[in-house]
Parts: sequence; C-alpha cells; structure tokens
Amino acid sequence: MSSIPEIYKGSNGLLVNGKVLFIIETKKVPSASDWLFQAAKSYGIGMDECHILANNPDPSLHHLCHAYAAYFQSGFRDASVLVIDGMNEVGGISIGIYRATGDTIEEVRAYPMAYSLGSFYANGVALCGFGNVDYAGKLMGASSYSETVRDCPPFFLVDPHTGDVIECNGYFEPGGERVNFVGEELLGKIMGSPDIWPRKSFDFRSAITAATVQHLFEQSVFSLLEYIHNALPSRNLVLTGGCALNCVCNGKIMRSGMWDDLFIPNMCEDQGNIIGRMVMELGQKVTKPFLYNKVTYDVPKEFCHPISKEQLADRIRNGQIVSWFEGGSEYGPRALCHRSILANPTLRRTANRVNEIKCREYWRPLAPVVLDTHFSTFFDVDGRIWYPHKVMLATEYIRDKWQRKLPAVCAPDNSSRPQVLTDNSYNHTLYTLMRDYDLPILVNTSMNGAGEPICETPEDAIRFSSRNDDVMLVFVKDDVIYAANQ
Repeated sequence: MSSIPEIYKGSNGLLVNGKVLFIIETKKVPSASDWLFQAAKSYGIGMDECHILANNPDPSLHHLCHAYAAYFQSGFRDASVLVIDGMNEVGGISIGIYRATGDTIEEVRAYPMAYSLGSFYANGVALCGFGNVDYAGKLMGASSYSETVRDCPPFFLVDPHTGDVIECNGYFEPGGERVNFVGEELLGKIMGSPDIWPRKSFDFRSAITAATVQHLFEQSVFSLLEYIHNALPSRNLVLTGGCALNCVCNGKIMRSGMWDDLFIPNMCEDQGNIIGRMVMELGQKVTKPFLYNKVTYDVPKEFCHPISKEQLADRIRNGQIVSWFEGGSEYGPRALCHRSILANPTLRRTANRVNEIKCREYWRPLAPVVLDTHFSTFFDVDGRIWYPHKVMLATEYIRDKWQRKLPAVCAPDNSSRPQVLTDNSYNHTLYTLMRDYDLPILVNTSMNGAGEPICETPEDAIRFSSRNDDVMLVFVKDDVIYAANQ
C-alpha cells in the first residue's frame, strides 16, 4: 500500500490492478486517501491491493491531460479541443489547442502564460471586490446587472487564419509563485478610473466592471474559436480547463452557430485531470462522462419515515425548501440533483431565503432544474438539448412571458443557468416527482454554505440542514424518499 500527498482542489483515485475504481475530490472530505480506502473495504477490496493515484500529472503534460480527460468523455470520434485555464506552472502555457481523431490527440498550438485568460478573469474578480478566482461565479452573476460595458481595447486577439497574436494590451509575467499583470492602462479602462484598487463591496460600478471583464474574456475566447474554426476540420468542439466553467460564454458559443456539437465535462477544472491520467498513463478506457460518484451511503436511521412524492411536491409548492440527498455525489462544482437545495422558483421570497441559507450575497442569481419536456417552454431555445445544458454549464434566456413568473431564477438580464433533467437512472425519482405533480421547474443550487465544499456524506448534509429550521432534509434510495419524523 502506498500513499501520496493530497493536492488541494485536486482528486485522488483508488488504483486497483492498474485501474482506477473510485474518484473523490479532495476538498469534499477531510482525508481523501482514508475515504478511498474505506470505500475499498466496503466493496471487499483488500488494503494491500490498493494504491492512491493523484490527479496532478507532469506539469508539462497538464493541458494535454485536460484534453485527454475531456475528449474521451465526449464520445466524439473527432473534435477540436480548446483548453483554457490559468497555467500549467509558472512560466508554462495557459491555452492549448488540439486536434483529436479516433484515439489520438495532437497539439496544434499553445499560448504562454502571458495570455492567461484564467489569470485575467481572476484579476477581474479581485477588481470587483469579490476576492480570488474561487469566486469567479460572483463576477458572472454580477455581469448580468449591467447592459453597459466600458470602452476598452481587447485583452488579446489572434489572427483568424494563423493563430498568431495580433493585438495585446496587457500580459502576465512571473512574480515568484504568483503572476503579475502588466497593463495598468487597460485595467484603468476596465475600472473606468485610474484608481484600480479593488472595490470593497458590490455596487453599480462593480456591475459595469464585471460586465466589461466578461466582455473582454469572451472577445478573446471567440478570437481563438474563429482561428480553430478556420484551421481545424472538425465541427465538434471540446472545451475544458477552469475557464470552461464560464457559463455565460458557453451559452454564446452554442448560440453562435459555429459548431455542430459542444462537449464540456462537468469536472473541467484541474481535479478532472485524474481522468486524463487514467487514459494517458494507464490506458483505462473512458467512454462516457463522469457525472456521479459510484460510492453511495445508507440512509441514516433517524430518516426512516417514507414521504410520498405527492406530499413532498405539495410542500415545495407551498414554499418548503428541501435539501435533497441521493446516491453518489456529483463530480465537479455544479449541483446535479444529488446534493441539491430545491425550492419553488415562482415565489419571490425563495431567492432571498435560499441565499441566506447558503450565506451568499442577496443579489446573486439562483439557477433552476427544468424537465426536458418543458425546456423550450420556459427558455428561448429551439428545443435542442446540448450536453452543457444537462450539467448546468451554459446560460440561456427565459422567455418573456415567464420572466416575471420565475423571480427566484431570473437574473436581471433575464438569463438563467438551467440543468435540463432527463428521465434516467440517476434522477428518476426527482424527474417523476416533477413530472407527475406539476413542478416542471425548480430552484436547484448546491447543498453547501459559502466557501464550503458540496456536502459529501449524510453527516455533512445533516450538519448543513440543521442550521436552519425551515430546511427539510430528505434522503432518496430505490425510488423512495425518506424524511425525519416531521
């Protein structure tokens, strides 16, 4: 038996006979190695058979690992792959473009840390007063509050035919273990003032700054996409790296008409690189997306009272906020209805109360889960469900007639980030509850407080839900919903 240090924000996997059986994101449990060994024990696997595999590859392979992890989950037989994050290491690359065909991936172009879109966005998060890049979601949410963007030159643009950088108004350079942005003139224009110190709280100026940063980010991304579209033959796009979590940009990519299909893995950040290692180094075959952990939990004894779907639906309709715990936890940062807070989106008070429960700012938008049969009813879409819709990785616009009727999930620009729910083995219980009891759309946000990982264990869920008397925790197993004695 061997162990290696656990990497913050990474993943560890249980390696048995050359194959990874289980994966856990290290931030979700106090000790990922111990959790994996206990999982092995529960499945009858001897400790001497187990090893721990970490997600961190050789730094020079970081972006290629992202590409392997995403492409082999996509199911595509060919694709253009774009990897965008911060950097693989100080002084390394920050953007990689790859051609994928069959079982091979080859690098087409790489861009150095100087053009790091991940670091650029992180700077924008700080300028808005939101903290570090872990709070990038705040910037995306804040950008919906402003239709105005400041008149700024682009961060960088590339030639649509050669991919060479043709305009750049700022760049990053190493500064010890950090990177520093060189381009105070651009920062001043983004802020609308020579004063480029971060805001201390959210206000109208922060909203304009957020919208401007989002616009400049998208401008550079679409410049790269235009080059890829011209240079590579495939019309399947695989997008990954931490910047692939930018749901606002992702929605615009799908609506652009440039691509026949788009795949973004729900674990597109660095913790997903363990899947790349499984393919690259171990030759382990990956044929479908990683959505939910295989390791499940028993229903706690105190939650032994079955409650019917009809009863629970009536409670939700009347304003009950529900913590929903089912099966294995989701991979990645999005709540996909296994560790979710569910609520009625038609009630105006829902947004304020859920944000209070999660210790989030009052102004932050919430997202919904919507039945596949009603997706085009509520959203201004043609009915097609792209993969990013299934894993909450793209924003769409709510139709005019529903904007005032769904106050809890409608952002100021009338956008929202839906999870489109299909009837499958992972979500059958919730799907039938929503379908059979006329709740086709619900608030869906992750079961965690601000700065906390999404709940992993029943103990985590009980601890979280017990903080608030008005939250009802339920456990779901074998299509039965269990609650504590009410």
